[in-house]
Parts: sequence; structure tokens; C-alpha cells
Amino acid sequence: VDMARRRYTPKLQAQLVLEVLTGDRKRGQIAKAYGVHPNSVELCNRRFVERGPEIFAEEKTVKECDRSTLAYVREPAYNGVAERFIQTLKEECIHLRDFETLEEDGAVIGAFIERYNNGWVHQRPGYMTPAPAREQLSRKAV
Repeated sequence: VDMARRRYTPKLQAQLVLEVLTGDRKRGQIAKAYGVHPNSVELCNRRFVERGPEIFAEEKTVKECDRSTLAYVREPAYNGVAERFIQTLKEECIHLRDFETLEEDGAVIGAFIERYNNGWVHQRPGYMTPAPAREQLSRKAV
């Protein structure tokens, strides 16, 4: 009789824990459905309860050069930076005028972007305007 402990894939272990958490079936039913011993279901659940918080406590590592966009990699909340810029562009520039030509539109928007990048101080990059903040980040990345 082979008494070696069976090793299950992390995916299977996660599925077992999810089954327990949903509470739709008893542990014995879950074990039977997945072809594992009921003790294995209990062990996976116990490990998750004990070590689960570690999953959410992991530090995110982002290379300094990834920060040059001011929207961090793997942090979708920072998409708000781009969305806030677009909202400000609309409020301060587009909705206030009726443009006669595309050239006029381009000139007004270009002037706004220049003013935004070189004249508006922003909290996120350390109370700097975007242009110097981007230069500073570019130098760090090199």
C-alpha cells in the first residue's frame, strides 16, 4: 500500500475551498465529487483559513519605469488619472465652446494640454506639474 500523501494542484485546492465556502454541499459530498478524501477537503479549507490573508498582504512590485505613465501596472484604480484628465478637458475646454473648424478645435485643445502639463500643479506626482514629474521619473528609470 502506497502511504505517500497525494499532492493536489493549487487549482483543485482552490476549487475545494470554494465549494466549502459556498455551503451548498457537505464536505463528504465535495470529496466524493472531486475524488479526494474528506480529510483533504478539510485540510485545504484549514490551510486557506490560516494562510489566506497572506494572499492579500503580498506587496505589489512595480518597476520604477512602469510608474512613468502615472498609472501603475496591475492597479486598475489608477485608470482614474486618465479619466480625470479627460473629464477636465471636457469641462475646461470642449463643453465651453462651439468650434467652427477642426483647426480651431485642435488649437484650443493643444493650448489646454500645454497649460495642463506645464502650469497645473497636481497632488499625485508630489505637487508638481506633469511635465517635470515625467522628466524626473524618466531619469530614475534610466
